[in-house]
Amino acid sequence: MAIVGLRQVNLFAPPADMEDQIGQALCHRSMAHFTQFLGQQALGFSYNSCNAAVAIAQNAAYDAVAVAGGFSVVYGSSRLYTGLDPDFNGVHVAAPGRPFSSSLLGEHAEQTAITVARAQGLAFLGHGGHYHIYVDLIPCGNCNAWLVADPDNWFVHYFAQLNNQAPVVNYKKRQRSHTFGRQMEPRLKLQKTK
Repeated sequence: MAIVGLRQVNLFAPPADMEDQIGQALCHRSMAHFTQFLGQQALGFSYNSCNAAVAIAQNAAYDAVAVAGGFSVVYGSSRLYTGLDPDFNGVHVAAPGRPFSSSLLGEHAEQTAITVARAQGLAFLGHGGHYHIYVDLIPCGNCNAWLVADPDNWFVHYFAQLNNQAPVVNYKKRQRSHTFGRQMEPRLKLQKTK
C-alpha cells in the first residue's frame, strides 16, 4: 500500500513522539541482536551488512520490547540469502556462492524480516494505523518499491543514508567493542556533505 513514514533514527536525542520511541527501540534491539555476529568473516557478517527489525505483536518466543504497550521483534539481514537462517531458508532458496544479496529476489534486510514474520504467521504491531520496521540503511530503490507494493502500510525507521554508511558502521563497531572488548578494525571516515 504505502510507506506512510520514513524517519532517520536519532539515538542521541530524546524521542519526539511514539513513532520515535518505536524506531529507537527497534534500532537498539537490532544492534544488540546482530552485535554478536558482526565481524564474523566465516559467517559473512561484516559491519557493512544491513540488518533490520520488524515489530510484531507480543510473542513469548521472540525478543520483547516494553514500548507502545509492548511488542516483540523479528530480525532480518542482507546476509540471510546465504543460508544462515533456517526460518528464511524455509521460504527462500539459499545462494551461498553469490557475494551480494538481491533486492529483486527479496533478500535485503527489510524484505527478509517481513518475509520471515509472515511465513511464521506472526501478526505485526499495528500502531498508528501502520506497521513499523527498522533498517540500518534507508531502503534502496528496489526495496522502496517493494514496500510500496506491499499490501500493508509501513513506517520505516533507518539509521543511515545509502551514500554515507559510515555512521551506522562506526556505531556497530562501538557497540561490538563495548560488548566484547577491543577490536582492530579502523573507523570509517565520515563523508562530508555540502
